[in-house]
Amino acid sequence: MANPFCIKEIKKRIKNRKFDGIIAEELRPTTDEWYPCCKGHTVRVKFAEVPGQKKRCWVICAWGDDDLGYEIFLEDKTEAKRIWNAIPHVVTHESLEKLGLRRA
Repeated sequence: MANPFCIKEIKKRIKNRKFDGIIAEELRPTTDEWYPCCKGHTVRVKFAEVPGQKKRCWVICAWGDDDLGYEIFLEDKTEAKRIWNAIPHVVTHESLEKLGLRRA
């Protein structure tokens, strides 16, 4: 898990949808309501590298077209990649929670 300083900085950037290093970004279909969903009943899923205080941090997040989203902050890139690769093609709230993402 990322340190508190890193999390504070990342949350500020996520709120403004600004990342230093987007590794991957996709629109994936969803069967859930995201109030509202993105175009075509999809969710924007991002994997990004964000600088922390002493170490780099990674964030994986999923957002609808407004302020409903899920996120997880990690300092271990291997773990971040594992979680990113485990996100199913059709994203649901439950599938994200099972991977450790929490409502933002």
